Parts: sequence; structure tokens; C-alpha cells
Amino acid sequence: MSFSVILYDFQKRHNSTRRPDGGSWNISGTLREGSSLITPTIAFEFGTDFSPMNNSFNLKFNYAYVAKFARYYWITDWTYDGGLWHASMKVDVLATFRPQILAASAFVAYDESTNTDIVDSRLSMITAKTIESKIGMFSKLGQNDTAGGVVIVSCTGKNSTAAFAMQPVAISQLMNNVVTWGNATFTDPASSYPGSPNDSFGEALWNALTGSVSWWKRVAVNLASNGNAAENIRAAVQLPLDIADISGNTQQIILGQYETNINAKKISSRVLYDSCQVQIPWRYNDWRMNEPYTEIYLYIPYVGNIKMPNGILVGETDLRIYAYVDLLSGDAVFQVYIQPSDKLIAAYSVNIGASYPIGASNISPAQTVTGLAGAAGAIAAGVAKGGAAGAAIGALGAIQGIMAANTPNSSSIGGGGGGATQGLQGTCTVTVISHNTDPIPGDPNATAIMGTPTMRVRSLANVEGYLETRGAAITGNMTATEHAELNAMLDSGIYVELGG
Repeated sequence: MSFSVILYDFQKRHNSTRRPDGGSWNISGTLREGSSLITPTIAFEFGTDFSPMNNSFNLKFNYAYVAKFARYYWITDWTYDGGLWHASMKVDVLATFRPQILAASAFVAYDESTNTDIVDSRLSMITAKTIESKIGMFSKLGQNDTAGGVVIVSCTGKNSTAAFAMQPVAISQLMNNVVTWGNATFTDPASSYPGSPNDSFGEALWNALTGSVSWWKRVAVNLASNGNAAENIRAAVQLPLDIADISGNTQQIILGQYETNINAKKISSRVLYDSCQVQIPWRYNDWRMNEPYTEIYLYIPYVGNIKMPNGILVGETDLRIYAYVDLLSGDAVFQVYIQPSDKLIAAYSVNIGASYPIGASNISPAQTVTGLAGAAGAIAAGVAKGGAAGAAIGALGAIQGIMAANTPNSSSIGGGGGGATQGLQGTCTVTVISHNTDPIPGDPNATAIMGTPTMRVRSLANVEGYLETRGAAITGNMTATEHAELNAMLDSGIYVELGG
């Protein structure tokens, strides 16, 4: 069987749909017996110019089109026998069935369109890393003043409870007042007389004996309550704050019934609120924003370093951290919101307070009351025997005994646990660790060779360049072998080229 064959010297990629568009030789060929449609062998008589004996012989045809079969063929080999050249051919299914490819739809895994949102796992991650950080500051937390932060003292007094914000030096003054009240110096009544300007105790005692009971009442109330004054301090928690940032009004601290004459800021709101915002220092704006190419860590003082979930942060620019602190206990809740979406993504509960050591007393109120009763009896007996001077002499011993019995031995309650947090600054930090790829996503040189991820069903009508499908099923007037080969090539990656 003889028919027309167009021979080409044609250069293209093996997995390309391109067809030849020039450099052809239209010549008659004869199909050899036993040939197939897919791999025919066709004999050609070229003449003496193409004889292997001719030194100028150059047989360079490597491609053919057989209109009789409506197929393009690769020439895989030439053999010479009996004056004829025999071309061994194999069908080029991509060029032959290009119209069927372009008319189809398929699930496209990769194509040459620019797409940097889908992870391309084919690219290698580089070990070298880049570290970038951004910081933000709380306006209140960690802003310790020079006086050593603030201590919240919770106490009971005169039918109510209260919490006071105090600096350590004020607490020292408070405890000194509680411990040393009544350490007065009394003049021996035998060497003076009641009411003498040089003897304030005698004057006060004389006033008490002659009808003024205010001083005596004060002695009774304060000495009795002084015994358990420190026990009315229920808790003392040191916080990393500036006292100026705590709202409240100044008033006297009263421990039980004991008036300390120490003023402090009584807090008006138990919960303190604070916040800070930190920029996320993204290095990439494509799928490399995900792990393992990018890792994101958030440092919150008092909480620690936290690995953040990349997936929920993609598309966000900042993290905003809200802090809520219970001033009485030091318990704190930190909430993390993404910005600009303003969505809560994490919450952490910690205690940022440190137990603050404060004094206690060993004074017994019952013992004090008993002593006072004895003092009153001594005064009465003194009056009967020797008038005011005798009363002063009799009462002095009793009162001094009460003072001695009620001199407190200071001891420490509470400890310094959690104190390490008090020196932390209120700085939040977002750290981004980035690893690049080679090549980088969207590199035009790489995209032309391997495409970028598409991962969707689309029409192939406008596809040009690299194309790789999944489960291709191109149909047309072709053999089962051609059908299988064509679809397998599409799934392994081809180049849609429209020339020819």
C-alpha cells in the first residue's frame, strides 16, 4: 500500500502537543507488511543522493505526518535494505489528539498559571533560617515604679473589708506603727504630779481620774485591738504594677478596731485591665506562610513563649493581647486576638503575684483586757490611799505591766514565692522563623518547566504551557492503547504548545 507521507526535521519536547509548521518533504511511501497503526514501518525510495555510499548523505528526518491515518508520528529508527529506506515510527498521541485535549475538562493538578496560595510540596525547603521579631508594650503590666512595685494588702476593719494599694515602704511604716504603738516613756509619778506639763502620762491619767475618759478609752480600745491588729491583714500580694495605675481613694487603714493612722489608696476596682498589640513580621505572602516553612512564636510576660497556629494567622497582620488581673489574688487571664479579624484564638491563665511577707503579732487581746481591769482597780485603790499621786503610783506599775505583756514579738507570715516575675517588663514579642525554598514559588523559570499548583477541575481550552492532570479521561477516535497512553502522559505532565 502506497500513500503520501510528509517528513519533517522537527525539534520539540517529547511530551509536547506542538505540531510541525515547516521544513517538510512530501513523498510517497509504502507500508510494510505486518505494520500497525500505532507503530508502522514505511519504506521510501530516496534515490542515489540518499545512498549510504554517498559521502554527502544526511538523513535527518525524525518526524512524519500520514494523512491516510490522520496521525503524527515520531520516527524512531531508519534502516536501509535493497535500495530502500525503512522508517520505524511511533504515533505521537499528544500532537495527533491535541484538539481532543483542548476540548476536554480535567482535574488540573499543576499548570503554568500563577498560583502561590496552594502549597507546592515539590519545592525543597532550605535549612538556613531567617528570624524576625516585633514587640509591643503593655501600658500598665511590668511598669514597676522605683519604689518596688505595688503590694495589695487585704484587711478587715470596723465592720468591713478593704484592699489597699501600698508601696513596700508604706507597709514598713504600717507594721512599725502596729508593733510600736504605746511604747511611750512614762515619768515616775513620785517625782512629779498629775497634770504637770512635763508629764503627759500623768496629765492624761489625771484627766481620766477627774472625769475625762477619752484617753482611757483610747488606751483600752487600742491596747486591746493592737493584740490582733496584724491578724486583720488577710493577704498581701506584690504585683508588677505602678501604684499610679490602680484606681482608688486615699483613706486610713483600720485593722479590726485599731486605727493605724496610716493612709493608703483603697482600690475601687478589683480587676485591672491592660492590652498591647504586636505586628506579625511575615516574610512571605504566599503558601510559605504555613508550616514548616514559617513558625510563629508569641512571648507574653508571666506566661512564656507560645507556639502559635499558622493556619489561623494567615491573612492577619497583628496580634492583640488583652490582660485581666485580679488585684487581690494576682490571678491573670491573657486573651489573644487576631487583627484585623478581631477573633479570639487563645487564652492563658496564670498568677503574676508574689506572696509578700508581712508581720504578725503574739499579743493576746484577752490578756490585755484583764490587765486593763487590774489597772483600773489599782487606780481606785491609789485614790483611796493617797489621792491623785497615789493613783498614779498604783496605776503606773499596772500599765507598765500591760505594756510589757503586750509588746509584740514580730514573726513572718507568707513567703517570697513568685517573686521572679516581679522584675519582668511588660513587653510582648512575636517572633517569625522562616525557611525559604529552592526555587521560590512563582519563579518564572521554574513555572515554565513545572507549573504551579492548581488543584481544581477546569477547561483545558485556554491552557498553554505546562499541564499536569489527575485521572485524565480524554476521549476521541483512538485505539485503546492510544487512549491509555494519552491519559497517562497528561497525568505525568505535558506541555500544551499550540504551534503548527
